[in-house]
Amino acid sequence: MDATVVSVTRLVESPTQARYELVLDERSAAAGQMVQQRTAYVVELQQRGGAWRVTAFSVQP
Repeated sequence: MDATVVSVTRLVESPTQARYELVLDERSAAAGQMVQQRTAYVVELQQRGGAWRVTAFSVQP
């Protein structure tokens, strides 16, 4: 699979948490065929112990 970032939108941002919407153009090859699609994800992060950690990652309809 290969992906290219189309856009990133900040939904929430504070000193301890953040939520972003990522839109990607994704390409994958299987059984000799190339499949392309645009997909939106929401990624949630929290700061713990001085580092940012992904706490949720979901595909948007």
